[in-house]
Amino acid sequence: MLYKKENPHLGKRYIFHIHIPRTAGRYIKNVFVVNKWRARFGNYKVHQDNVEVPHLHYPGYTKLYKADVADHFTVVRDPFEKFKSSLQMMIRVQDSDLKIYEKIKDKEFLFRFLSYNNYHLNHFRKQSDFISPKTHVYKFEDGLGLEFIDWVNDKLNIDLHRVEYKYEIFHPASKPEGRPNKAEIDPIVEDHIREYYQEDYENFKY
Repeated sequence: MLYKKENPHLGKRYIFHIHIPRTAGRYIKNVFVVNKWRARFGNYKVHQDNVEVPHLHYPGYTKLYKADVADHFTVVRDPFEKFKSSLQMMIRVQDSDLKIYEKIKDKEFLFRFLSYNNYHLNHFRKQSDFISPKTHVYKFEDGLGLEFIDWVNDKLNIDLHRVEYKYEIFHPASKPEGRPNKAEIDPIVEDHIREYYQEDYENFKY
């Protein structure tokens, strides 16, 4: 998501949020919009290189207008927690079969599933694939409150208001009142996830 703000003395400022799925993208958009930043490239129906534009990975998003000259930042998340969140979102939005929880115990099936579901959505792509050389990285676990606001202000040299912002828990297309979408994940699945996302565990020190 590209954010733009004009200052009568300093001119135009561009900031690009590299939106890794399931890492508080709607919260971040709300923070910037409330602070009078104009948002662009948030239409999930628009694709580039067969991927939703809001969830483009590196270097795809650098082809977007002004993204290459903007300051970059992103939020990363514990790979296993992010996997669970992505899986639950998929089940809610796509009304997927809960038998998936049993199938993913098989490592070969799980790895195929993760690779296949990178196409179009990028929900299960390795987070390391999103990072540009100049990206400032914030950890989801460090909090989405004043801690995050202070971090953004410091890293990007901007002045977001230090207030609590609304954080939508559910995706707008989800069915929060529908059938339950959570099931017990076998411990072996976490071992598989740690292997598949080894690069993320190492790069982001999880």
